[in-house]
Amino acid sequence: MELRLEAARRPDLARILGDTLRRGYRDDVAFHLAAGLPGGAFEVALLHYAVDGLLLDLLGTSIEAGFDPDDVVVAFVSRLVGGVDR
Repeated sequence: MELRLEAARRPDLARILGDTLRRGYRDDVAFHLAAGLPGGAFEVALLHYAVDGLLLDLLGTSIEAGFDPDDVVVAFVSRLVGGVDR
């Protein structure tokens, strides 16, 4: 998270980090589709956005909701991807 914030201030870092993040996202989409999981690129993006927020909460000042992070990730996946019609 801190690296992403720093990249917003440093164009050279933004270029390198952006390439890495986009490659990771494309790889995640390819894995998702190859595994035959429901949904597609949009649902994988939703998962990235959701998990990034969870990581920020775990690494920074937390809302301290008291939920197990593993349970939260399972809920993300089942709600964001599990109900998608193919």
